[in-house]
Parts: sequence; structure tokens; C-alpha cells
Amino acid sequence: MKKYKITIEWEIHSTKEDDGYYTGKSTLECEVKSIEELMNNAIDFANNIPSWEFKKNNIDIEEYRNKPYCRYYYRTQLSKIVEIIKVK
Repeated sequence: MKKYKITIEWEIHSTKEDDGYYTGKSTLECEVKSIEELMNNAIDFANNIPSWEFKKNNIDIEEYRNKPYCRYYYRTQLSKIVEIIKVK
């Protein structure tokens, strides 16, 4: 297993309106068997961003909330890989 630090840029889009999107950056440390597994981890993370990453990137998740029903309408996706560093 090899350890990598990967920095990604991701996007958050509203699923109710198509009026643009915000971007954020996150850094992950992964211990993986291959670069393919590392890429899959980055894609999975970008598709399921944890709430603290929104706060860290100054994104107000309440903008995506449907007030009467307390549901959130957004999707996230990987935008680009910024940097990959092999950790020793």
C-alpha cells in the first residue's frame, strides 16, 4: 500500500435551478494499492462532500434547502485534480 495526498477541486450545483455553481477545494490522504483506487476515492469523496468541507470552503448549504420540507437539493462532483503527492 502506498500513501498519497491528493488535492481536488469540486463543484456544488443546485438541482432545482440551473443558475451556476460554487467550487471548493479539499485535500485527502489515502493509503491505496493503485492510482486508480486513489482516483476512485477522490471521485467518491467529491460526490459525497461532508458538511464540514462546505463550511471550510465558505459555502452556505442553507441556500440549497427547501424550507417547508427541510430537504436539500444539490449535487456535487469532481471538477479537477489539483495535485497528487506521494507521502513517505
